[in-house]
Amino acid sequence: MEYIFTEEEFNLFNVKGLDTQMPMIRSKIQPLFRYYGRFVSEHIQTKLNLAEPLPVHVAKHIQRSVHELESTWCAIGGDNRGYKKYPHFQIGINGEYLFIMLSFIDNILYQKDIAKLFQSDIEAFQSLPEDITIIPDHTKLAYESILEADLEKLFERLEKVKSAEFMIGRIEPKINHQLQSEEDYKVWLAKTVDEFLPMYQKAMKFYE
Repeated sequence: MEYIFTEEEFNLFNVKGLDTQMPMIRSKIQPLFRYYGRFVSEHIQTKLNLAEPLPVHVAKHIQRSVHELESTWCAIGGDNRGYKKYPHFQIGINGEYLFIMLSFIDNILYQKDIAKLFQSDIEAFQSLPEDITIIPDHTKLAYESILEADLEKLFERLEKVKSAEFMIGRIEPKINHQLQSEEDYKVWLAKTVDEFLPMYQKAMKFYE
């Protein structure tokens, strides 16, 4: 089996009925998440010289009972019980794009401290490559280029608004999809993770 995302995976978000859609996501998308989630986890372990790989959590969507999924993801980070309290990396897909993001969602611990840290280190974000993308709300598909984002406003909101979120990384659109092989995906994932590891490490210091 070659582990690549194809048009078939993107089109699963057009399937009607959660009872029909969810088994297809489990069989088509989640094996890809486990494969690339493990790759990212082991890559981070090597880069940071960690004793163990980071946990990989494939979203189960157990609270969803009626409406179809608009997106699904796996998270790399946190602890064995979960990831939402922690900064973590996310690989996700919806009907429009695939993404790899450093994620701060669901009112993480130390959210205010991390927001203040990022405000004081805003130059590090401003010097990122032009193809970097920000997702301000993980429940929606909307995103914006880092070239257009008001980082000061985003970090101020992250500090002051409990429900605020911040995800930053790269997207790969369904249309004009450039990644064609497992090696392409691994290079894309590793490149993006490496660019955000310094920010991840700084944020994780609050958890020590």
